[in-house]
Amino acid sequence: MKFHVLQSKSFFGDSKEIEAFHASMFHGTADRGGKRPNRNNAYLAYTVDRPLQLHKNVYDIAQVFEAEGALVVSRAVREGFRGVPLVQFAHVHFKTLYRYPYRPGDYSYNDEIGDYFEQLRFIDELKHEPDLVTQVDEYFELAAPLLRDLRPSFDPLSQVAVQMDQTRDEAKEISISRQLLLQHSIYSCGAKVISELVFEKLHPYINWTYFEHGEGTI
Repeated sequence: MKFHVLQSKSFFGDSKEIEAFHASMFHGTADRGGKRPNRNNAYLAYTVDRPLQLHKNVYDIAQVFEAEGALVVSRAVREGFRGVPLVQFAHVHFKTLYRYPYRPGDYSYNDEIGDYFEQLRFIDELKHEPDLVTQVDEYFELAAPLLRDLRPSFDPLSQVAVQMDQTRDEAKEISISRQLLLQHSIYSCGAKVISELVFEKLHPYINWTYFEHGEGTI
């Protein structure tokens, strides 16, 4: 049984196209404990709020992005899942919408905004622009239960080494079993572990500049 591993790119040392600022503009953030993550509280010890309360750039908004570890998809992507079992979606709420143009390979923001810490401050201080609400279609969180919650029902799990296609040399260890994947076609263990069918539905919509992918067999 084939499976896929999907995660947002977080290491940019080997990239000539993007760095952390691009990724922040692409993915956005979501509230934790009723608060917007920022440079001072990014590691708040709270789970991500549900329904998702997103803070997002609308410029060239993607069909698929990942905010605070939650996979978010457009209505068009969701429509493609009609008839697919074992997947659930929940509406998201755009709490802060803003528009800031950016593109891979463009680093002009270094001159406009400043260094990395100034960029963090700039992102933190972006304000909601109400006029943008009507420019954004419906988006949904693609539910991915946490492995830690599933594990007691499926132990023992196998450990499978998966080589991610855009990352460093080390493989990613994935805890998985056939029974787990048969009952949960997407789950989260830091990265998202995804069945072949679900991946086929997502794949055409993913901007691979901002995501990493690997695959394995169980």
